[in-house]
Amino acid sequence: MRSWILLPLLALVPISTIAAPALEELPEHLLAVTANPLGNWDIFLVNPDNGDIKNLTNHKAADSSARWSWDGKQIAFVSDRDGTSNIFTMNFDGTGVKQITKEMTNCITLAWSPDGKKIAFMSAKSGLDNIFVVEVATGRITQLTNEEFASRQPAWSPDGKRISYAHYINGPYEIYAMNADGTNKVNLSQGGGLDAAWSPDGKKIAFTSVRGGGGFRLYTMDGVGGNVKELSTNDNGVGNVFPVWSPDSKKIAFTDAVDGNLQVASVGADGNNYVLLNTKGSSSFPKWAPTGKRVVFARFEQDQPAAMWITDPDGQNQREVLRFYSESAWKPK
Repeated sequence: MRSWILLPLLALVPISTIAAPALEELPEHLLAVTANPLGNWDIFLVNPDNGDIKNLTNHKAADSSARWSWDGKQIAFVSDRDGTSNIFTMNFDGTGVKQITKEMTNCITLAWSPDGKKIAFMSAKSGLDNIFVVEVATGRITQLTNEEFASRQPAWSPDGKRISYAHYINGPYEIYAMNADGTNKVNLSQGGGLDAAWSPDGKKIAFTSVRGGGGFRLYTMDGVGGNVKELSTNDNGVGNVFPVWSPDSKKIAFTDAVDGNLQVASVGADGNNYVLLNTKGSSSFPKWAPTGKRVVFARFEQDQPAAMWITDPDGQNQREVLRFYSESAWKPK
């Protein structure tokens, strides 16, 4: 682990002295996976406006992949505190930690069902990357994919009826969707696709694909497949990835490649109104605030730890919120 992780985070922000506010007092809070003063990864509750930060897990194990339930009352996360990477849940204030899966292998890419009863995830427990769901109340696990090649990146449709995923089929990955019980698997992308992101209204899926030749480009398609629309023409090997929708389903933020550097940008769902949100250093992994008025992203500078930055949707009012940072998730509205 890099030496900078061991620097005292307490010198930057108060941690243990900040009490977790009531749920209704968290209009625009974030979860951040970052290093604690001892150097291991924990999950923190961050107020992006005043810099308050509270360690929710505070454990010697590595905790990561923090995801809010859709109602904001619970948080799912991955921890190796039992020796392998398994799924745990806790209340929004860090209380009530509960282990959900046991003896799985490298559980990653957690995704809550909209009703909060299940969590979809990827694991190599069966010897190959596959999609599983676990019932939060009982811990009952169901394997949804069991194909010849890997299946990854599960994501629930907003109505909770389907799960999309990326499946490798002896060539490029394709975006499939299946019923929530694993039945009726359908290839939606029909030409290659990764990083599927459902629009909040459920009508569209944004994704990245190499179908245009030469590299990745950004596309949308209908939620049932078809009507594929190209949103970018600067195909390249690293950009046009990690799309995320604005809450009103009108814009898509994503990681672009500009002059050989990764940068966060946004574009209208119709392919117009491209906006470059950051031009300093490198940046990636944008996330829209639930109000649609801010975007958080990771910024990287040479010989510096990754930092959490926030910007307005037009790229104005950029500021750093937190260093020693790995990933983030906005609390649902």
